[in-house]
Amino acid sequence: MQEKMDSDEGILDNLRGVVERDNTKILNLETEICQLKVDLEKKNDLISKLEKEAEEDRETWETASCEIFAKSAAIRAEYEKALATFGAEPSPFPEDAEGGVAGLLDWLLGEFEVFGGVLSSVSDNTAVMTCESIMAVLSHEGCPELERIASQDFIFLEYFELDDEIAKIQAMNKSFLQRFWEVSGGKWCGRTHKGD
Repeated sequence: MQEKMDSDEGILDNLRGVVERDNTKILNLETEICQLKVDLEKKNDLISKLEKEAEEDRETWETASCEIFAKSAAIRAEYEKALATFGAEPSPFPEDAEGGVAGLLDWLLGEFEVFGGVLSSVSDNTAVMTCESIMAVLSHEGCPELERIASQDFIFLEYFELDDEIAKIQAMNKSFLQRFWEVSGGKWCGRTHKGD
């Protein structure tokens, strides 16, 4: 009987040990669950904060995009006016937002690449008009050298070979250009020669 009691006592001790170990495991798991809940709450707070920042960034981007498109339309209108003075017009403006800001900047870059050609053409036309005007004024005044200049055997000098003559005519050159542009409807504001 004593053996049975000792055996029962041993079983109870073993069961108490198992229960204590299980209680310790349960306590550890509850502590871990509490920590995980705290971590989850922190992560949820961080996710909420990031979502709020993303929404604010999206709103800022939408506002900036609208301003960029509005300013781009104003730039195009001014650019169109500038080209119209040269008898040209811009290429179609990207109306949709598909290309975004990069699309608008690509359009502007393309326009300015073409604009150089327009300015070059205008410069060439201006040079021709100026020469025609000078020749017409000289012809009107009865300049006999015009026929000699127009002859097939007349040899034109290089620009650098005319340095002395160019220096002598600067006052007349300024006066002519200023008056030429006034008569042509413009305003002369340039320089006619290096060093002036």
